[in-house]
Amino acid sequence: MGTRSWKFIGLGILIAIIGSAGYILFEFADVLLLSLAIAYIAYPVARWMYRKKPKKDIRYLFSSLIAVLIVTVPIILAIFYGINYLMRWFIDNLPAVQSGLFASNLKDGLNAMGFGVMSERIASEIGKIMIGLSGKMGEILMRPTWLVDLLLRVVLFFITAFYFIYEGPAIKKFILKNIPKKERFIQELMESFDKICYGLFVGHFFTSIIIALMFGVIYWVSFQPSLFAVAFLTMIMFVVSFLPVIGPWSMYIPLGLWHVFLLPDSMTRGIVFFVLSVLFLTIAPDLYIRPMLVKRESDIHPLLIIFGFFGGPILFGIKGVIIGPLMLGLAQAILKLYIEKRHILKELLEHF
Repeated sequence: MGTRSWKFIGLGILIAIIGSAGYILFEFADVLLLSLAIAYIAYPVARWMYRKKPKKDIRYLFSSLIAVLIVTVPIILAIFYGINYLMRWFIDNLPAVQSGLFASNLKDGLNAMGFGVMSERIASEIGKIMIGLSGKMGEILMRPTWLVDLLLRVVLFFITAFYFIYEGPAIKKFILKNIPKKERFIQELMESFDKICYGLFVGHFFTSIIIALMFGVIYWVSFQPSLFAVAFLTMIMFVVSFLPVIGPWSMYIPLGLWHVFLLPDSMTRGIVFFVLSVLFLTIAPDLYIRPMLVKRESDIHPLLIIFGFFGGPILFGIKGVIIGPLMLGLAQAILKLYIEKRHILKELLEHF
Protein backbone atom coordinates (compact mmCIF):
# COMPACT_ATOMS: atom_id res chain seq x y z
CA MET A 1 0.00 0.00 0.00
CA GLY A 2 1.49 3.32 -1.10
CA THR A 3 2.08 6.46 0.92
CA ARG A 4 -0.83 8.18 -0.83
CA SER A 5 -3.23 5.42 0.25
CA TRP A 6 -2.12 5.73 3.87
CA LYS A 7 -2.75 9.47 3.70
CA PHE A 8 -6.34 8.86 2.56
CA ILE A 9 -6.84 6.27 5.30
CA GLY A 10 -5.47 8.66 7.91
CA LEU A 11 -7.66 11.47 6.57
CA GLY A 12 -10.72 9.19 6.68
CA ILE A 13 -9.99 8.17 10.28
CA LEU A 14 -9.50 11.84 11.23
CA ILE A 15 -12.81 12.84 9.60
CA ALA A 16 -14.61 9.93 11.32
CA ILE A 17 -13.23 10.91 14.75
CA ILE A 18 -14.05 14.61 14.30
CA GLY A 19 -17.49 13.76 12.89
CA SER A 20 -18.28 11.46 15.83
CA ALA A 21 -17.11 14.10 18.31
CA GLY A 22 -19.23 16.73 16.56
CA TYR A 23 -22.29 14.44 16.63
CA ILE A 24 -21.90 13.84 20.38
CA LEU A 25 -21.47 17.54 21.08
CA PHE A 26 -24.42 18.48 18.84
CA GLU A 27 -26.63 16.17 20.90
CA PHE A 28 -25.88 18.43 23.87
CA ALA A 29 -25.69 21.68 21.89
CA ASP A 30 -28.52 23.21 23.94
CA VAL A 31 -26.57 22.53 27.15
CA LEU A 32 -23.35 23.93 25.65
CA LEU A 33 -25.00 27.12 24.38
CA LEU A 34 -26.86 27.73 27.64
CA SER A 35 -23.68 27.06 29.63
CA LEU A 36 -21.78 29.51 27.43
CA ALA A 37 -24.46 32.12 28.09
CA ILE A 38 -24.23 31.56 31.85
CA ALA A 39 -20.43 31.72 31.66
CA TYR A 40 -20.53 35.16 30.02
CA ILE A 41 -22.96 36.32 32.72
CA ALA A 42 -21.07 34.80 35.68
CA TYR A 43 -17.55 35.63 34.47
CA PRO A 44 -17.66 39.27 35.73
CA VAL A 45 -18.70 37.93 39.15
CA ALA A 46 -15.72 35.54 39.19
CA ARG A 47 -13.35 38.32 38.14
CA TRP A 48 -14.73 40.65 40.84
CA MET A 49 -14.18 37.96 43.48
CA TYR A 50 -10.68 37.18 42.18
CA ARG A 51 -9.70 40.89 42.16
CA LYS A 52 -6.99 40.52 39.50
CA LYS A 53 -6.32 39.11 36.05
CA PRO A 54 -7.58 35.49 36.03
CA LYS A 55 -5.09 32.64 36.11
CA LYS A 56 -5.55 28.96 36.86
CA ASP A 57 -4.94 28.66 40.58
CA ILE A 58 -6.95 27.43 43.54
CA ARG A 59 -8.31 30.88 44.34
CA TYR A 60 -9.67 31.44 40.82
CA LEU A 61 -11.07 27.89 40.86
CA PHE A 62 -13.16 28.70 43.95
CA SER A 63 -14.10 32.12 42.53
CA SER A 64 -15.38 30.43 39.35
CA LEU A 65 -17.26 27.79 41.33
CA ILE A 66 -18.97 30.35 43.59
CA ALA A 67 -19.82 32.59 40.61
CA VAL A 68 -21.48 29.66 38.82
CA LEU A 69 -23.40 28.73 41.97
CA ILE A 70 -24.63 32.31 42.44
CA VAL A 71 -26.01 32.45 38.91
CA THR A 72 -27.10 28.86 38.24
CA VAL A 73 -28.65 27.66 41.52
CA PRO A 74 -31.59 30.15 41.41
CA ILE A 75 -32.12 29.31 37.73
CA ILE A 76 -32.05 25.54 38.33
CA LEU A 77 -34.45 25.80 41.29
CA ALA A 78 -36.78 28.01 39.30
CA ILE A 79 -36.66 25.52 36.40
CA PHE A 80 -37.83 22.69 38.65
CA TYR A 81 -40.52 24.88 40.24
CA GLY A 82 -41.58 26.01 36.76
CA ILE A 83 -41.81 22.44 35.46
CA ASN A 84 -43.85 21.50 38.53
CA TYR A 85 -46.16 24.51 37.98
CA LEU A 86 -46.75 23.71 34.28
CA MET A 87 -47.29 20.01 35.00
CA ARG A 88 -49.84 20.78 37.72
CA TRP A 89 -51.69 23.20 35.43
CA PHE A 90 -51.91 20.66 32.61
CA ILE A 91 -52.91 17.81 34.96
CA ASP A 92 -55.64 19.93 36.60
CA ASN A 93 -57.03 21.09 33.25
CA LEU A 94 -56.33 17.98 31.16
CA PRO A 95 -59.89 16.55 31.43
CA ALA A 96 -61.40 19.85 30.26
CA VAL A 97 -58.90 20.11 27.39
CA GLN A 98 -59.28 16.56 26.10
CA SER A 99 -63.07 16.39 26.50
CA GLY A 100 -63.56 19.56 24.44
CA LEU A 101 -65.04 21.49 27.38
CA PHE A 102 -62.13 23.93 27.27
CA ALA A 103 -62.71 24.70 23.57
CA SER A 104 -66.47 24.96 24.16
CA ASN A 105 -66.03 27.45 27.01
CA LEU A 106 -63.52 29.35 24.91
CA LYS A 107 -65.98 29.55 22.01
CA ASP A 108 -68.78 30.85 24.31
CA GLY A 109 -66.41 33.44 25.78
CA LEU A 110 -65.29 34.63 22.34
CA ASN A 111 -68.91 34.87 21.24
CA ALA A 112 -69.67 37.01 24.28
CA MET A 113 -66.71 39.23 23.35
CA GLY A 114 -68.17 39.81 19.86
CA PHE A 115 -65.96 37.59 17.71
CA GLY A 116 -69.04 36.12 15.99
CA VAL A 117 -68.42 33.46 13.33
CA MET A 118 -64.67 33.49 14.06
CA SER A 119 -65.26 32.21 17.60
CA GLU A 120 -65.57 28.55 16.61
CA ARG A 121 -62.47 28.66 14.39
CA ILE A 122 -60.30 30.39 17.00
CA ALA A 123 -61.54 28.09 19.79
CA SER A 124 -60.93 25.01 17.63
CA GLU A 125 -57.35 26.04 16.76
CA ILE A 126 -56.44 26.94 20.36
CA GLY A 127 -58.05 23.69 21.55
CA LYS A 128 -55.91 21.70 19.09
CA ILE A 129 -52.78 23.49 20.30
CA MET A 130 -53.63 22.72 23.94
CA ILE A 131 -54.35 19.06 23.12
CA GLY A 132 -51.04 18.85 21.25
CA LEU A 133 -49.14 20.39 24.16
CA SER A 134 -50.79 18.09 26.69
CA GLY A 135 -50.07 15.08 24.46
CA LYS A 136 -46.43 16.11 24.06
CA MET A 137 -46.05 16.58 27.80
CA GLY A 138 -47.67 13.19 28.36
CA GLU A 139 -45.18 11.57 25.96
CA ILE A 140 -42.26 13.15 27.81
CA LEU A 141 -43.54 12.10 31.23
CA MET A 142 -44.29 8.56 30.06
CA ARG A 143 -40.74 8.14 28.76
CA PRO A 144 -38.92 6.07 31.42
CA THR A 145 -35.70 8.10 31.30
CA TRP A 146 -37.08 11.66 31.10
CA LEU A 147 -36.14 12.52 34.70
CA VAL A 148 -32.67 10.94 34.37
CA ASP A 149 -32.12 12.84 31.11
CA LEU A 150 -33.19 16.11 32.73
CA LEU A 151 -30.91 15.59 35.75
CA LEU A 152 -28.01 14.64 33.45
CA ARG A 153 -28.44 17.85 31.46
CA VAL A 154 -28.65 19.93 34.63
CA VAL A 155 -25.41 18.40 35.95
CA LEU A 156 -23.67 18.87 32.58
CA PHE A 157 -24.99 22.43 32.43
CA PHE A 158 -23.42 23.27 35.80
CA ILE A 159 -20.08 21.54 35.08
CA THR A 160 -19.77 23.03 31.58
CA ALA A 161 -20.55 26.55 32.81
CA PHE A 162 -17.87 26.16 35.48
CA TYR A 163 -15.23 25.02 32.98
CA PHE A 164 -16.14 27.78 30.52
CA ILE A 165 -15.39 30.32 33.26
CA TYR A 166 -12.34 28.59 34.73
CA GLU A 167 -10.71 27.50 31.46
CA GLY A 168 -12.14 30.24 29.22
CA PRO A 169 -9.42 32.90 29.66
CA ALA A 170 -6.65 30.30 29.13
CA ILE A 171 -8.35 28.91 26.00
CA LYS A 172 -8.81 32.41 24.57
CA LYS A 173 -5.18 33.25 25.32
CA PHE A 174 -4.01 30.00 23.67
CA ILE A 175 -6.01 30.68 20.49
CA LEU A 176 -4.87 34.30 20.17
CA LYS A 177 -1.26 33.29 20.90
CA ASN A 178 -1.24 30.74 18.06
CA ILE A 179 -2.78 33.01 15.45
CA PRO A 180 0.11 34.56 13.46
CA LYS A 181 0.29 38.32 13.87
CA LYS A 182 0.05 38.91 10.13
CA GLU A 183 -3.37 37.21 10.10
CA ARG A 184 -4.99 40.23 11.70
CA PHE A 185 -8.33 39.52 10.04
CA ILE A 186 -8.76 36.33 12.07
CA GLN A 187 -7.62 38.12 15.25
CA GLU A 188 -10.20 40.86 14.79
CA LEU A 189 -12.85 38.28 13.91
CA MET A 190 -12.11 36.46 17.19
CA GLU A 191 -12.48 39.72 19.09
CA SER A 192 -15.77 40.40 17.28
CA PHE A 193 -17.02 36.90 18.16
CA ASP A 194 -16.21 37.47 21.85
CA LYS A 195 -17.94 40.86 21.80
CA ILE A 196 -21.01 39.47 20.00
CA CYS A 197 -21.36 36.56 22.46
CA TYR A 198 -21.05 38.90 25.44
CA GLY A 199 -23.62 41.33 24.05
CA LEU A 200 -26.02 38.58 22.97
CA PHE A 201 -26.00 36.62 26.23
CA VAL A 202 -25.82 39.54 28.65
CA GLY A 203 -28.45 41.45 26.66
CA HIS A 204 -30.74 38.41 26.72
CA PHE A 205 -30.16 38.02 30.47
CA PHE A 206 -31.17 41.62 31.26
CA THR A 207 -34.11 41.36 28.85
CA SER A 208 -35.35 38.35 30.84
CA ILE A 209 -35.07 40.36 34.07
CA ILE A 210 -37.07 43.24 32.54
CA ILE A 211 -39.75 40.84 31.24
CA ALA A 212 -40.05 39.18 34.66
CA LEU A 213 -40.42 42.53 36.45
CA MET A 214 -43.02 43.76 33.95
CA PHE A 215 -44.91 40.48 34.33
CA GLY A 216 -44.97 40.92 38.12
CA VAL A 217 -46.45 44.42 37.75
CA ILE A 218 -49.02 43.33 35.13
CA TYR A 219 -50.10 40.28 37.13
CA TRP A 220 -50.46 42.27 40.35
CA VAL A 221 -52.39 45.11 38.68
CA SER A 222 -54.71 42.64 36.93
CA PHE A 223 -55.56 40.26 39.79
CA GLN A 224 -54.16 41.70 43.09
CA PRO A 225 -52.83 38.32 44.29
CA SER A 226 -50.65 37.77 47.35
CA LEU A 227 -47.10 39.11 47.26
CA PHE A 228 -45.77 35.56 47.60
CA ALA A 229 -47.68 34.49 44.47
CA VAL A 230 -46.37 37.52 42.55
CA ALA A 231 -42.77 36.87 43.66
CA PHE A 232 -42.98 33.15 42.86
CA LEU A 233 -44.52 33.64 39.41
CA THR A 234 -42.08 36.48 38.64
CA MET A 235 -39.18 34.13 39.35
CA ILE A 236 -40.71 31.48 37.08
CA MET A 237 -41.26 34.10 34.37
CA PHE A 238 -37.57 35.03 34.48
CA VAL A 239 -36.60 31.41 33.87
CA VAL A 240 -39.03 30.75 31.00
CA SER A 241 -37.97 34.07 29.41
CA PHE A 242 -34.29 33.19 29.69
CA LEU A 243 -34.54 29.63 28.37
CA PRO A 244 -34.53 29.26 24.56
CA VAL A 245 -37.90 29.15 22.75
CA ILE A 246 -40.02 28.52 25.89
CA GLY A 247 -40.59 32.25 26.27
CA PRO A 248 -43.03 34.26 28.40
CA TRP A 249 -46.03 33.12 26.31
CA SER A 250 -45.81 29.68 27.97
CA MET A 251 -46.88 31.35 31.21
CA TYR A 252 -49.17 34.21 30.34
CA ILE A 253 -51.31 32.26 27.83
CA PRO A 254 -52.30 29.48 30.32
CA LEU A 255 -52.78 32.07 33.09
CA GLY A 256 -54.87 34.32 30.84
CA LEU A 257 -57.03 31.47 29.52
CA TRP A 258 -57.48 30.09 33.01
CA HIS A 259 -58.73 33.43 34.36
CA VAL A 260 -60.90 34.16 31.31
CA PHE A 261 -62.68 30.82 30.87
CA LEU A 262 -62.25 28.72 33.99
CA LEU A 263 -62.70 31.22 36.83
CA PRO A 264 -66.02 32.94 37.53
CA ASP A 265 -66.22 36.76 37.31
CA SER A 266 -62.64 37.01 36.04
CA MET A 267 -63.14 37.38 32.27
CA THR A 268 -62.51 41.15 32.00
CA ARG A 269 -59.39 41.08 34.17
CA GLY A 270 -58.13 38.02 32.29
CA ILE A 271 -58.55 39.79 28.94
CA VAL A 272 -56.75 42.90 30.25
CA PHE A 273 -53.94 40.70 31.58
CA PHE A 274 -53.64 38.84 28.26
CA VAL A 275 -53.55 42.02 26.13
CA LEU A 276 -50.98 43.73 28.38
CA SER A 277 -48.86 40.56 28.41
CA VAL A 278 -48.82 40.32 24.60
CA LEU A 279 -47.85 44.00 24.30
CA PHE A 280 -45.25 44.24 27.08
CA LEU A 281 -43.93 40.67 27.42
CA THR A 282 -43.71 39.61 23.77
CA ILE A 283 -43.96 42.50 21.30
CA ALA A 284 -41.97 45.14 23.20
CA PRO A 285 -39.07 42.84 24.27
CA ASP A 286 -38.68 41.12 20.88
CA LEU A 287 -38.99 44.23 18.73
CA TYR A 288 -37.28 46.86 20.91
CA ILE A 289 -35.85 45.97 24.35
CA ARG A 290 -33.72 42.92 23.43
CA PRO A 291 -32.38 44.36 20.13
CA MET A 292 -31.42 47.64 21.84
CA LEU A 293 -29.67 45.91 24.77
CA VAL A 294 -27.77 43.50 22.51
CA LYS A 295 -26.80 46.30 20.11
CA ARG A 296 -25.49 48.38 23.00
CA GLU A 297 -22.96 45.69 23.95
CA SER A 298 -22.20 44.01 20.63
CA ASP A 299 -22.94 46.56 17.88
CA ILE A 300 -25.18 44.07 16.02
CA HIS A 301 -27.88 45.87 14.03
CA PRO A 302 -31.30 45.46 15.75
CA LEU A 303 -32.90 44.16 12.54
CA LEU A 304 -30.39 41.28 12.39
CA ILE A 305 -31.13 40.44 16.02
CA ILE A 306 -34.87 40.30 15.27
CA PHE A 307 -34.33 38.09 12.20
CA GLY A 308 -31.96 35.89 14.21
CA PHE A 309 -34.35 35.34 17.11
CA PHE A 310 -37.30 34.56 14.83
CA GLY A 311 -35.52 32.81 11.95
CA GLY A 312 -33.00 30.78 13.97
CA PRO A 313 -35.56 28.44 15.60
CA ILE A 314 -37.17 27.75 12.19
CA LEU A 315 -33.87 26.39 10.83
CA PHE A 316 -32.17 24.97 13.93
CA GLY A 317 -34.99 24.31 16.41
CA ILE A 318 -34.55 25.38 20.03
CA LYS A 319 -30.82 25.93 19.54
CA GLY A 320 -31.58 28.49 16.82
CA VAL A 321 -32.59 31.14 19.36
CA ILE A 322 -28.87 31.50 20.12
CA ILE A 323 -27.36 30.26 16.85
CA GLY A 324 -29.48 32.57 14.67
CA PRO A 325 -28.43 35.96 16.14
CA LEU A 326 -24.86 34.67 16.60
CA MET A 327 -24.46 33.69 12.92
CA LEU A 328 -26.03 36.90 11.63
CA GLY A 329 -23.86 38.92 14.03
CA LEU A 330 -20.72 37.18 12.77
CA ALA A 331 -21.82 37.75 9.16
CA GLN A 332 -22.18 41.46 9.92
CA ALA A 333 -18.76 41.52 11.62
CA ILE A 334 -17.10 39.81 8.61
CA LEU A 335 -18.77 42.20 6.16
CA LYS A 336 -17.80 45.20 8.27
CA LEU A 337 -14.19 44.02 8.56
CA TYR A 338 -14.06 43.43 4.81
CA ILE A 339 -15.36 46.91 4.02
CA GLU A 340 -13.22 48.74 6.57
CA LYS A 341 -10.07 46.60 6.41
CA ARG A 342 -10.19 44.70 3.15
CA HIS A 343 -6.43 44.97 2.80
CA ILE A 344 -6.07 42.70 5.84
CA LEU A 345 -8.33 40.06 4.23
CA LYS A 346 -6.34 40.38 1.00
CA GLU A 347 -3.12 39.65 2.91
CA LEU A 348 -4.77 36.59 4.50
CA LEU A 349 -5.96 35.19 1.13
CA GLU A 350 -2.53 35.78 -0.41
CA HIS A 351 -0.98 33.87 2.50
CA PHE A 352 -3.13 30.81 1.69
